[in-house]
Amino acid sequence: MAAYTDFVFEAGAKRNSLALMHAADVFPKAGTSVSKSRLGRRWRWIKFAGVVLLLLHLITQRSLAIDITTTDGHTYKGCTISQVEPDALRIIHSDGAARIPYEKLPTALQKQYFDPAKIMAYREQVEEAKRLAAARADEERRQRQIAAAQAEEEREAEAEAHRRQEQETKTAAQEEEQQRLNADHREAATLHTLMLVGGILSIFLYFLPTFIGRRKANAAAIFALNLFLGWTFLGWALALVWACTQDSAMDVLARQHLNRPPPQPPPPRPYPEHDPLPRGEPYADRGALRDREGRYLE
Repeated sequence: MAAYTDFVFEAGAKRNSLALMHAADVFPKAGTSVSKSRLGRRWRWIKFAGVVLLLLHLITQRSLAIDITTTDGHTYKGCTISQVEPDALRIIHSDGAARIPYEKLPTALQKQYFDPAKIMAYREQVEEAKRLAAARADEERRQRQIAAAQAEEEREAEAEAHRRQEQETKTAAQEEEQQRLNADHREAATLHTLMLVGGILSIFLYFLPTFIGRRKANAAAIFALNLFLGWTFLGWALALVWACTQDSAMDVLARQHLNRPPPQPPPPRPYPEHDPLPRGEPYADRGALRDREGRYLE
């Protein structure tokens, strides 16, 4: 403590010396040497007074130090009371510092520093404050649990919404893919139908001369020309012209002759009537028999 006091006084002296030097610079004709000597003597007296006061304080504290023995048998040497709490004393002793509750203090210190009614009221307040703090802590814990549960529900709802959105997106993509496949299938079916119809029309157009000349006498020749040379436009045109020309009279007669049905044989004639042979006459002795038309039957 004395060293700290010397340090404080030396620092003050240095600050004053600097102030005097600054004044000498500002007022060079002033008697700075006399002022410095006076200030030095003044600071020495102040320093001496501080040391004396510090010594008196230490002596007083030492004389006021006491020994405290608690009710449980623990003794604190050279104790000074640093703080009086509502239900305890804080002390500084030779080995450090300590807090002694009201129940462990000697009876003299209890009566000197404390009122039992105030201690009971204070402790009730402390207990009430603890209960309130515990209730508040429980409420905060419950609120945190509720908030955590709500946050968990929100996360689950968000996850479910995200899964639902992914499922909807996947379903929409599948539906779009199915629609695209159906559209491709319809386009393919339409293309196949058009190709089939086009093929049928092409075949019909290719064999159109054969179809037109199917009843002509030279239908087989027209078909052969249409079949083997129809892929060339000239052969197809010749077959079409041939099919559209009219047959000659000889061809018409030949076709009629060919189309005439074969002659049918005449219906059988009924058996001719004749007289029965007389009994007893042989067949050889009988003359020739005639039918109704006068022809003989053998």
